Amino acid sequence: KSDFENLQKIARYEMLRYYIGNTNFADAYYHALLLENTYEMGDYIDKHKIMALYGLAKHFNNKGKRRSIILPYEDVQSTPQQFYYFLHQLDNSEITVLALREAMKIGERSVESTFYNQVKEDLIKQLIVNNKVRPEDFYQSYHDNNLSQKPKEKNYWKYAFVDELKDPFFLQKLREYETYQSQGNNFKKLDKFGRNNLLEKGKLKDLSIDEIVIFQPSFQVVKEGVVQTPKVDYLESLEEQNLLREQINEAAQDQDISLSYIEQVPQNYTTEKYNAYSNYINWLTERANNNMEMAYLNNVNLLDTSKSQYVGFVEVQSVTESYLIKKFHQWEYNFLVYDKNTGKLIFYETWASIKKYKRKKLYKILNASFKTLKEKYPSEE
Repeated sequence: KSDFENLQKIARYEMLRYYIGNTNFADAYYHALLLENTYEMGDYIDKHKIMALYGLAKHFNNKGKRRSIILPYEDVQSTPQQFYYFLHQLDNSEITVLALREAMKIGERSVESTFYNQVKEDLIKQLIVNNKVRPEDFYQSYHDNNLSQKPKEKNYWKYAFVDELKDPFFLQKLREYETYQSQGNNFKKLDKFGRNNLLEKGKLKDLSIDEIVIFQPSFQVVKEGVVQTPKVDYLESLEEQNLLREQINEAAQDQDISLSYIEQVPQNYTTEKYNAYSNYINWLTERANNNMEMAYLNNVNLLDTSKSQYVGFVEVQSVTESYLIKKFHQWEYNFLVYDKNTGKLIFYETWASIKKYKRKKLYKILNASFKTLKEKYPSEE
């Protein structure tokens, strides 16, 4: 019995990592609450709670589809339904306030101050710059005079930082971002909208990359039809993934960029390192699909990225839809590069097409991406 209970406890704790890795943020947070109620509070649970709320806040504010990461409350039974219903009622600024408040509370008692400081800094920026909330919008006391004269106005979030605003440093941090220009202004962007494709790319100015380390590239070949649900063809995907790696090598060599890989070699990894690698791939895929700029949520030092300051990720997905005698094709390419030291997105490029995937076309795009990495845009327009 004791062995079973011990394994059961381990599995329950590992479910947190699973939910976060698969971007099931709402499930992760609710599961963390259950663990606290069943066992006890701890750094492991605290960190995953903030990862979950931070993921929700970033997804909400990057126009993600909420129902892709939060179960419809109609499909949930009993007590958890209230939790999922509550999340669906929050707007972008409210979820940001909730995540920031929890990050500040937990950060005070946590030893991992660097992680929480990264998250808090990004959430403050999101609250002031993206959500257009002003420091004066928050109440600094619980006095009855604060109550809104408009009975239908939702003003509970304005009480979120009554105690924190007594700290002049926190108030100063909020005000700093009032005049902050969005990081999007630091990117040189090019958008092309056409009937068959969409190209979007951005690169931080005044920066040239000569050396980069890249995660094992991801290639998914997806097939679906009238009676066939979307299904990944793993053998074809593996073949294309190997070819993609060769193309990446050639493109980097053409632009004289030193390239190395973070390998997935299970025999050389501890369980912790293997889980960290898998979680990174899941997180990077989510960011690629949603153009997210998110702080690193795992310990990058677990992985061998010391060869370069810059960490990249390349993902390609090819979809074929078969309907009787007609087939429809579409494919998408994503290339993201982060500064390992800051966790900031410094380069991205996405390409989407409704034509059939072609390797030659992909190579041209890859080569253009590495050429852009090599270039150095001036700091002033």
